[in-house]
Amino acid sequence: DNRKAIQNIVKGADVLGAFCYTGSFEICAAHYGAKSVTGLDISQNAIDQCNKNAALNRLENICHFECVNAFDVLKDRSKAISGYKEINLRGIKLVKPGGFLVTSSCTNLVSPQMFLDTIYAAAKDAKRTLRQVVLNTQSADHPIIRGQDYTHYLKFLIVQVL
Repeated sequence: DNRKAIQNIVKGADVLGAFCYTGSFEICAAHYGAKSVTGLDISQNAIDQCNKNAALNRLENICHFECVNAFDVLKDRSKAISGYKEINLRGIKLVKPGGFLVTSSCTNLVSPQMFLDTIYAAAKDAKRTLRQVVLNTQSADHPIIRGQDYTHYLKFLIVQVL
């Protein structure tokens, strides 16, 4: 569901995916018409899989993957929440007015409220306004069980940067 949610916002766009792992969002962005896609991950094994996935989908001319520390590329801090805020701050600054930022957190250690507060604090620091387009959790085959916090791990957000 979350991969499909980007289909209407990536056409003709330049897409940067940090911490891309095997490149599923990046490949989907290319499939949905992104002009160019760059994916970053620190694992060479993950990048190798990204390149295989791009080739299998005949998108290797659109997708480019780099084995780098995304924190270094984005010039981020090392503390978890401040680093996460910095990643999104830099992402928000890179988005042209009217463009979209797609961001997510896949740990139960960051609550949904903390996730949103961090994104909106980054927008405030960037002096940009965000319009929420999509806010999702993980797919239905990974159910959230009330009282078991570790089951509510994914927060997925698409915002338009104004």
